[in-house]
This record gives sequence, C-alpha cells and structure tokens, in this order.
Amino acid sequence: MFFRLDRISKISVTLVSLLLSSSFAHCADVDARAEVAAALYAASATQAAFERVSDTKIRAQRKEIEQLRSKVGTSAAQTANLRSELSSKEEKYVAELAERDRAYDAEISIFRGSVQDIASTPEGAAALARYNEGGEVSALTILDDINKARQKARQKRDLIEEAADIRQTATLALDARAKGKVTTDQAVARFEEVTKLDPDVSWDWVELDRLYQSAGRLSDARTAAEHAAATARSERDQEVALSEVGDVQEEQGDRAAARVSYQKSLDIGEKLADRDPGNMDWQQDLAVNYGRVGLVYVQQGNLAAALTYYGKSLSIQETLAARDPGNTDWQKDLAVSHSKVGDVQRLQRDQAAALASYQKSLDIAEKQAARDPGNMVWQRDRSVSYSKVGDVQKLQGDLVAALASYQKSLDIAEKQAARDPGNMGWQRDLIVSLAHFGTASGERSYLQRALDLALPLKKSGKLAPADVKLIDALQEALAQ
Repeated sequence: MFFRLDRISKISVTLVSLLLSSSFAHCADVDARAEVAAALYAASATQAAFERVSDTKIRAQRKEIEQLRSKVGTSAAQTANLRSELSSKEEKYVAELAERDRAYDAEISIFRGSVQDIASTPEGAAALARYNEGGEVSALTILDDINKARQKARQKRDLIEEAADIRQTATLALDARAKGKVTTDQAVARFEEVTKLDPDVSWDWVELDRLYQSAGRLSDARTAAEHAAATARSERDQEVALSEVGDVQEEQGDRAAARVSYQKSLDIGEKLADRDPGNMDWQQDLAVNYGRVGLVYVQQGNLAAALTYYGKSLSIQETLAARDPGNTDWQKDLAVSHSKVGDVQRLQRDQAAALASYQKSLDIAEKQAARDPGNMVWQRDRSVSYSKVGDVQKLQGDLVAALASYQKSLDIAEKQAARDPGNMGWQRDLIVSLAHFGTASGERSYLQRALDLALPLKKSGKLAPADVKLIDALQEALAQ
C-alpha cells in the first residue's frame, strides 16, 4: 500500500483565482490612492457639503483643483508629480469640508471605507478609475462581477478550511480504526464529508477508495479512485491513483483493465525512481508497483515472470527495511513481499521454499504485533500468515501442525470480524479461516458457518466477484 509521509499535516490548498476581463490589462498602471481621492472629491456627498459650507477659501480650493484636473487630463506628460499633487489637494479639500460639516464627516467616512476597500485590489482600482472617468454603469457592473467572484472565493475558502478540520479528525479515525476502536463505516462517513466539502484533494479520494474497498462497496470505490486520478496534482499522486484504480478493477474481476492501470502506474514509478534513486519513498512506491504487476503475471499463469517481479519488489523492500527497521509501513510491505513470493513458490510446488517465505512473513507480523498488540492491521497479517503456513503444512501431510496454524488464524479472524462487521476484508478472512479449519478437521459445522456468512454478503453485493467461488467450494464441500 502506498502511504502518506505526513497524514496529519495541514494540506496546502489554492483558492479560486479571480478571472479578470481584458479591460483590466492596465491594472498595474492605476494609482489606487489617486482614484480614491478622485472618488471622494467627486462624490455627491462632497458636492452637497460644498454647497452648504461654501466660502472664499473652499471655493478657491475647488477652483485650484479643477484647474489642476484639467492639466492632468490634457497634458501630454501626465506626470506622476501632477497626479500626486492633485490627489493631495483633493484629500485636503475633503478633509477641510469634513472639519466644517459633522454630517458630511460621518457620511464621507463610510464612503471612504467602501472606496478604499474597492481600490485595495488591482482590478477594483481599475474599476474605480473607470467610475471616476464617467463610466459609472459599466464600472458598477464590473464591481458586481468582482464581488460575486470574491463571494465564491470566500465560500470556497470556508469549505476548504472546514474540510481541513474534518480531515484531521478523519485521519485520526483511520488510526483508531487500525486499533479496532473505530469501524470502517465510521471512517467512511468522515472522509465522505471531507470530499464533499473539498473534492480537489487526491489523497482524500485515495483514503475513501480504500475504505470503500474494505466495506465491499466496489462501485463507490472505483468512482473514488477515478476521482483520485482526476485530481492528482503530481506524478506521484497520479501513480498512486492509477494503482488504486487497478486494485478496484481487479476486485471487480476486470483484470484486463487492471493490467493497464497497473502498467501505467509502474511506468510512472520507474520514471520517478530513475530520476531520484536516493528517494526512498519513490523506491517504496516502485516496489509496490512491481508487486502489483507480479500479480498480473500470476493470473496469466506466467509464474517465472511473476517471481521475477515479486523478487524485484522483495529486494527493494529488504533494503528499505534494513535502512529503517522502525518504519512499520516498510516492515509491513516486506512481510507482504515474502508472502507473495511464497504464493508463487507454492504454485510451483516448491512447498519447502513456500513455507520458509511464509514463515518470514509471519515472523515480521509477530514481531510488530508484539510491539503494538492493539494494531488490527498487524493482527490481520498474523491471521493471513498462519492460514498460509497451515496450507503448506497440510500439503506436506502434517495435519496436526496445519490444524494448529488454522486455529490461530481463526482465533484472530473471529476477533477482527466482531470488532468491525462493516469491514468486508475481515469478514472474508473469517470465512476463509472457517473453511480451512472445517476442511482440514472434517467438521461440517465450520463449513456451514462459513457458508452462512458468505451468502448474505453475496446477496448484498458486498462479496467481490473474485470471491464468489468461495461459496461454490463451500457448497461442494458440504455436499460431500
């Protein structure tokens, strides 16, 4: 499984950019201060105040401003000094009126706040310039559009911030789920809320896809995986998303499509690993991809090719695990690699080699589970490893040892399934464990219980197509 480097870190997001029309191409040339001063000077409130308190000084100021405005408007130079001088005189004129008229002072203060806010952005300042030039109607239309865009941006920002808060809780829910304290359905609900509020984060869709797979909701899982691919912002994100799409396609029985998705993911993984051989995370991704392609060859019956790819994966995982023995993700992937190699060896009828590989996988799981007894992921790995060890022991004719291994697998699977009934992976593990123990021991009650668990899952559509054969095998065994 691919993993996040920092699950609980805040995920950076990019807010929606305001799309401006070509009319704002000259925004950089607009002097915001000058446009604010011009708007205040030309405001209807300013004109009304002038008429109320007009005297020789105020009239002289106004005449001087009008003369200067004429120069700025017609002068070929239109120098910055002239504009600055005009703005200063307009500001002084408005301040003089405000000192003489308290009602105007209050009114113009509110107007000033609005105008300054409009001019605080380049596009707003440009619209204000158009307003001041006599294009009030078109300027107001533009400002309306800007306000709508800002409103949408604020709404998007609020949703993203809300999603960030819930994402932190959802990430903790994943950890609690691994400890058996939170069910799959509870974790699903949280990530559904996150993706609803902020649907543009690829990793959220990856997590939701994996949860859906665990819940047996394969159609939803495929949709989530496809969303992960569509929202991928980097090559690595695309690599992970494609592998997730392939996993769901595999579960749905669409193996041809899964092979294509896995190969695309591997192509990206090899390119990234070649680009930076020292990046251990990319090496780990490459190892996971080799394992998925190895599965494709197993399904095709090309065991030699499968063992080659599984071997490549195992070699990388051994290197990573040796470099950082405390990295539990890498330890888990190493255990999985040993188990997959064992699967091929068993198909090749090399039971001794298969048992050795399964035992290595089991040893890692046992060691990690001893360090973290409450971790349900490691407990599940123990259960699967015991089951595979039992399979080989049975083939070797050591039925006593096989039954002991199956019993250990079953004990763990019973606890797992009881803790999280909505986790279809754990329900399947229980069915398989019951079937193995029942077949090896000859006790029909275990087979019947396995069938009783499998049939409702098939009816509800939560049993993967690839697992339907379990029902046929159980029914056949009971018939005998």
